[in-house]
Amino acid sequence: MARKKRTTPKKEVQDYRHDAKRKNNPPAGIAAQGKIQEKPKQEYSYNPHLPPNLRFDPNGDADKLPELLEEAQQRPLTAEETKTIADALKQHEPWLEWSGKQKKKSFTADPVALHIHERVSAKAILKVAARENVQRSLFADPQQDYAEAVDFYQHDVDWANRLILGDSLTVMSSLAHREDLAGKVQMIYIDPPYGIKFASNFQPTVFQYSAKNSDKDQDLTREPEQIKAYRDTWSLGIHSYLAYLRDRLYVAKDLLHDNGSIFLQINDEHAHLLRNIMDEVFERENFIAMIYFQTAANQNAHRIQRLYDVLLWYKKTPEFKFHQMFKERTQSQIESVFTVKDKISGEPYKPMEMRFSKQSEEYKRLAKAERLTPNRNNWMRCPNDFPYVKYDNVWTGTVESTFSKEKIYVVQTNKNVIQRCILMTTDPGDLVLDPTCGGGTTAFVAEQWGRRWITIDTSRVAIALARQRLLTGSFDYYKLKDEVNGVAGGFVNETVPQIKRRSITENTALDPIFEKHEPILTGKLETLNNALANITPEIRTKLHAKLAEKERREGKRSITDADRRRWQLPDTAWQEWEVPFDTDPDWPEPLQEALTDYRNAWRAKMDEVNKCIADVSECKELVDQPIKDSKRIRVSGPFTVEAVQPAEESLDLNSPIGGEPEDPTDTFEDEDEGHEAVNAEAYLDKIIRLLKNDGVKFPDNKTMKFATLDPLEGDVLHAEGHWEDSDADQNVAVVFGPQHGPVTVMQVEDCLPIASRRGYSELVFAGFSFDDAAQAVIQKDPNPRVRIHMAYINPDVAMDDLLKETPTSQLFTVFGLPRTELKAADNGEFIVKMKGVDIYNPVDNTVNSAGADKVAAWFIDSDYNGRDFCITQAFFPDKKAWDKIARDLKSVVDPECFEKFSGTESLPFPSGEHACAAVKVIDPRGNEVMRVHNLRDLEY
Repeated sequence: MARKKRTTPKKEVQDYRHDAKRKNNPPAGIAAQGKIQEKPKQEYSYNPHLPPNLRFDPNGDADKLPELLEEAQQRPLTAEETKTIADALKQHEPWLEWSGKQKKKSFTADPVALHIHERVSAKAILKVAARENVQRSLFADPQQDYAEAVDFYQHDVDWANRLILGDSLTVMSSLAHREDLAGKVQMIYIDPPYGIKFASNFQPTVFQYSAKNSDKDQDLTREPEQIKAYRDTWSLGIHSYLAYLRDRLYVAKDLLHDNGSIFLQINDEHAHLLRNIMDEVFERENFIAMIYFQTAANQNAHRIQRLYDVLLWYKKTPEFKFHQMFKERTQSQIESVFTVKDKISGEPYKPMEMRFSKQSEEYKRLAKAERLTPNRNNWMRCPNDFPYVKYDNVWTGTVESTFSKEKIYVVQTNKNVIQRCILMTTDPGDLVLDPTCGGGTTAFVAEQWGRRWITIDTSRVAIALARQRLLTGSFDYYKLKDEVNGVAGGFVNETVPQIKRRSITENTALDPIFEKHEPILTGKLETLNNALANITPEIRTKLHAKLAEKERREGKRSITDADRRRWQLPDTAWQEWEVPFDTDPDWPEPLQEALTDYRNAWRAKMDEVNKCIADVSECKELVDQPIKDSKRIRVSGPFTVEAVQPAEESLDLNSPIGGEPEDPTDTFEDEDEGHEAVNAEAYLDKIIRLLKNDGVKFPDNKTMKFATLDPLEGDVLHAEGHWEDSDADQNVAVVFGPQHGPVTVMQVEDCLPIASRRGYSELVFAGFSFDDAAQAVIQKDPNPRVRIHMAYINPDVAMDDLLKETPTSQLFTVFGLPRTELKAADNGEFIVKMKGVDIYNPVDNTVNSAGADKVAAWFIDSDYNGRDFCITQAFFPDKKAWDKIARDLKSVVDPECFEKFSGTESLPFPSGEHACAAVKVIDPRGNEVMRVHNLRDLEY
């Protein structure tokens, strides 16, 4: 008979939602249509109290001592000079000083606006795959009416986690002062770059995650934001590195809750310096621990192996949230602590001192609970009393293998490290911040454990990798303590009793158990002793021979107390503490039965005793072992992908775009507007000169050169000119994006009407990148009198000294749109076919027409509303991307649907309210291009 095919029970797919609120950030598509309240730059002052050195005097008077002492030999010192010497000799708390620190006593952070570009919901994508309808509520979209939607930052909306592209200093300032998150972040995890080499700090593409530390141009990142971050961090080597981190630590402290914790990950090369800085920012008394976690199992080092990195753990105030974590005792730990073995059972124990008289009730309870050592002078502490130990400050099990399937980023921390930090210092529903996103490990772990999260990075590659990791992840569903309060109410965790001496000595509930079982055991013992009469001299001789044979064969030390009890039987009777635990086959059958009967009664008593002890013992909660709901499985909750809006005034020469890299000697000098304006003007002069000399390369390999190109001073339009071989009345206006940011929709919508009014026939936007909303507006070509072009600037223009060779041609390139085809499907639905995309390779300065399999990802918003991009279908050419979630959800979603999510053709989708479908393509360097299809253009 054929076996029935086993069916996998269908699991319910859930995500965790949080009751917390957040401000209504501007959706990128309508950011230009509302007013963002101006916020002053936030000034942070620090104690201004060369290689970094420890200093002990607050004003440098100690440096004057040699000179003043020489003067004292020549003449009497003045009162002021005497006071200087006295002050310098006083004891002061030390602080870390580095080049330029005393010149700059404060810094400012601009609370920039953050624009929402994407809304992401793994649950929504799974519903599409299961051919179910998708509601925008799945994306935590507030669905505000227009008037409220453009009233930015003025309304509280439902929480969605956040993946933010931008500089962490300005983003954290914005979170604190635009969104009222100051004092609301429970835990911050910072993993800054370790090394000074440019190549070792960043990952150039989503596919290249091995750490090469190469100086070759092709192995370097070309992201302008990354280049700026590197220069800001390392322009003066260790000196600017320390200033860079100190500034971010001050802003992070602003965000941290009063009982919050901050962890900074670093290697041993700079740990001593950063500990001094954190002492300065968070105060020395708020230092908690320096944790060493293993990062390698073995290294072929010429000298001592470096197998550990360091976590510096600080609290904000003396009172901080902390959950003790435990790990199971290892066998070596048991052997090192429980050094004595029970002579009967062979189980290890540790003799513990007790100060009770043998007539006390406490002593009697220990005796009756069988917790006294053989000499009856100590009580026994056993491994099972609490089979766990506390975590200390040396962590193992944290090595991130180079070949791990989970490794997606060049410098990726093992998730066990961050998991322990999160579980020790936060509760479900608490907010976790990581201003150094990297591969998104902090966000992934926070999502796994039901914490809210915000993560920030300057790299588009990091954002792309983190988005994919979160979108394709699946997690266990943990049971909630309170379904009404949701995640914030906490999880139901496993608990384990911790048996202490008082669990026995002060446990009066044991007395009735002893009273109940003592008569039974007394009767059983009497029967057992009566059965000894069946032992003949021959049997005794035989049993003694067994004992002697074992001693002869295995040695005297092999003989246990259990052996003696079994083979050296008493003449008349056993005392209760002498009774054997097992029988011998040569015993008479009545004696064997009597011992078995006695031991069964004894075990019944001990089961009750041990349960009673466990019931009154303090239970320790295992916060890393929540109870799973096997009927449900979980995916990532909704999150937004956001980006910094470059300052509006940065388009004006009087308020610079960002400027040339400053002279390193001026890095710490007080900045002034004139200096910044000179930098902006120098940048624009340079970029205009390059554009005039090189022209613009179009997709058909045609290069349009300028006959004239002149700067426009003090204008939102930066230059005007004429193409070669064009009519005299064909005027061209040029607008440049920020040096360290994308061309935004606000910039496009500001410049387009001005260009139209002034009679320009063409408008060229030239930038290192374009945000998706800006691309959508340019594609619409909203002004029939002005033709718009998107020209990408070769990022090598901004790299200067970081490259061995800087290109001088094909610096401005107009890309084609993603090559997508909208097709009609059955039942009035639609399908999008991805045919390919133009991918710019900045290494060899070429534009390659690539197939769909060469992109990092492509997404569809099947009902694009022009505000923000809601991912309803997500495609990753990496066929393994969906493997884990496909296995976990095979009872919910047809595996063939996940196979399609690695393909080039979308699943069918209906026309939505807006009758628009947008396609976004992510190239291997994290850059985005987007195309919008009007579904009404396709007739059935």
